[in-house]
Formats: sequence, structure tokens, C-alpha cells
Amino acid sequence: MSSVASWNAVEPELVDRCASVLGTVPGVRGVGDLRLRWIGHALWAEAEVVVSGELTVSQGHDIAEQARHALLHDVPRLTSALVHVDPADGHGVDHHAEVAHHWVPWKRPTP
Repeated sequence: MSSVASWNAVEPELVDRCASVLGTVPGVRGVGDLRLRWIGHALWAEAEVVVSGELTVSQGHDIAEQARHALLHDVPRLTSALVHVDPADGHGVDHHAEVAHHWVPWKRPTP
């Protein structure tokens, strides 16, 4: 399930479109955080995609680049996209634990 935040009045339809595009990329098992913002008349995206934890770094990077490429082609006015890869390892490992104590404005703090 994705956690979505947008600044500068990004239309919910654009957020949904980005999530849909990411979900169609081969190798993407899920979409995590997805953030969109307007910079002037250009749209920028930051996204987390979940991939198999068994992939090599190169394979994960290739999927991230395919996801970025798909976003840039399919989302109007999108000029920049950063795609972060999270492994789906199924072993209960929190790969973000190192920075979890930092407050992130678009996420609710966990109790």
C-alpha cells in the first residue's frame, strides 16, 4: 500500500496515474511512498518501488530505470523522476530502520 503526499496542489488524478504506471513495470511488486510536486510548470516525482529481494543491484537498478522511463513517457508535464528500490524479502527486515527516527513531514509518526 502506498503512502502518497503531494505539495503545490498536485491533482489526485496525477498521483493515481503515476501509481498505475509504476504498477505496470515488469519486476515492480508494489509501490511504496509516492510524492509529486510542481516546480514552476514542471512536475517532479519521487517514488519507492518494491522488487524481489533476490535481485542483484544491477537488476534492481534496471527496474528503477524502467519505472522512471515509464513515468517520464506516460505522465504529462513530468520532467524529473527519482525512483528508489525497496527489496521485498519477506523476512521481516526493516530496511529503513536506520533512519526511522527522523521525522518525515509527509508520514505520520508511528506510535
